Amino acid sequence: MQIVIPNFYVKATAATGEAGTGGTATVSASIEYPLGTRTQVLFSGVATGSIPNNSYIVSDAVAVSIPKDALFYVWLHWENASGFPYRNYTGNNPGVFASDGYEYSASSLADKTMSGTIANNSPTNTNVFGCCAIIAMSKRPAVLLIGDSRCLGTRDSNVAGFGDLGEVEKSIGPSLAVANYGISSLTAQGWNNSHANQVALAQYFQNIVIQIGVNDLYSGASAATLITRNTTIAGNFTGKRIFYTTIPPETTSTDNWATEVNQTPVSVENDTQRKSYNASVRAGLSGAYGYFEIADVVESARDSGIWKAGYTPDGVHENATATAAIKASGNINATVFAAT
Repeated sequence: MQIVIPNFYVKATAATGEAGTGGTATVSASIEYPLGTRTQVLFSGVATGSIPNNSYIVSDAVAVSIPKDALFYVWLHWENASGFPYRNYTGNNPGVFASDGYEYSASSLADKTMSGTIANNSPTNTNVFGCCAIIAMSKRPAVLLIGDSRCLGTRDSNVAGFGDLGEVEKSIGPSLAVANYGISSLTAQGWNNSHANQVALAQYFQNIVIQIGVNDLYSGASAATLITRNTTIAGNFTGKRIFYTTIPPETTSTDNWATEVNQTPVSVENDTQRKSYNASVRAGLSGAYGYFEIADVVESARDSGIWKAGYTPDGVHENATATAAIKASGNINATVFAAT
């Protein structure tokens, strides 16, 4: 197996997309499997690797064989005067990555990749820094998810110790190789502005799921504009199977979304564009291999513009009840993904 470590991150603002940390990073790493045994990761035959700003590094192959569903850890040591790209899940997904941990310092820290301990995250402080891909030989399809907070799984929670979150990953993560590149507040416009690293990393996947759109629509984009933006995204992935998803609504509520009758669409016009976009996705966008029906599972009825009672905590994101319902619907069928 090999690991891929990024020295870039994705900004959610419409004008930015990908960005570098601002400096060159020096990294070392190990794989802990079985638990208690660490194997050094090498980079071009040596124990440290150098990652240019706004790029990534792929390690040498590590001679570790890990069975399906077995727990393992990746230990990373990072040095970069400009900082490091981390993900803050605190508040939105409390406790989801509580078995992970990290420590940082503005001066220096000991390299603990081969020995030493790091305290786990607390249930209310869930920051994560890690690989952007783990590469291994497998006969299972590999799926790259590109999307916003609904793809990421904001306000979702995991099940049975798995880290699978969000509209699609929770359905296919237990059986397929999946990388979830969801970013809160991301727009298709922003992704199109800067995406070179993600396109390069797509070489390790046969399937791309595009889950971007709600932030474009509720910022005033028309359905036609969103279709253009998303098919432009798809055009970067020649030879891959491209899938889209339908988009659930955004609503306000006077009773914390406990009922349907007390919800109101955030914007009638934006919701009209959402319905139009969903109709086009169902009819088949140009170049699409298929689509996944999400809106019908979580809306009170098709095109109602209202969430099913108890399916959202904020009128924007699915909770664990909703993502479990999406999985149970069978609408995201893992057999449609290509393995070669």
